Amino acid sequence: MPLAFPLGPEAGLSIAFRILKCALIPFVPDRLKAADIDPFSALPPSSPVLKHGFEPDARSAWKMLAAHADLFFDKDDRKRQSGHIKDLTRIRDRWAHQQELKPADFQRVCDLGQKLLGALDRGPEALALRLLAKPFDTSLHDQFVWAIESSQLSLPAPADTLLSLLNLDETLEGYARANRLLVHEAASACLAGQRPMALAFTTGNADEPADLPPGFLWWVIGLSHDAPEAEKRAAWKSAYSELAGSGASSY
Repeated sequence: MPLAFPLGPEAGLSIAFRILKCALIPFVPDRLKAADIDPFSALPPSSPVLKHGFEPDARSAWKMLAAHADLFFDKDDRKRQSGHIKDLTRIRDRWAHQQELKPADFQRVCDLGQKLLGALDRGPEALALRLLAKPFDTSLHDQFVWAIESSQLSLPAPADTLLSLLNLDETLEGYARANRLLVHEAASACLAGQRPMALAFTTGNADEPADLPPGFLWWVIGLSHDAPEAEKRAAWKSAYSELAGSGASSY
């Protein structure tokens, strides 16, 4: 199966783990704190978080989930999610130690990550992983880049405008292709050290603020979909200013 973008499984995994981190931190430690549990008590003494003060990552969150599974999963689901966490951790450790990885490892992390996040009701980030795992649509991506660079669209703009911009039908398939494009563009830009143009498209979802990016894109700037709105607005304003300063659009 083709990779989500043509940069190898290591690059794909770096984005997948980034999405998982944003979905789980601070969600998991906050849930533990609410139950009067020290989140860091689940980490081994050798953890870089404890030894060097590193920021908790997805692996830290998995340790917390495994140690306190009863707070997050029902009885019938604990064993299943424990298996998912073990598999995710094994692949993550191989990735961190720069061991050989295959496209199947990338696909498995996206698949298991979706299932874990689904069990935790972290739907937008689960959607981001599902879209990330889809094959990269080179022609649609090139069309998107050309349309932006030729100033065919005044940004920021509602995500719905992507359909007409890319000649996509207003169908479930059309919306799915547009959403997949946004995730792939964001991933590709992040890997290249650039600010994703996907952030310039706002949601039309009635469950989310219409003037902010959709929930499945907040990992791009290091936030979860349900971060405080004031925090999201401040972070997006900064990203928005960066994009405007790059001359990438007319906003």
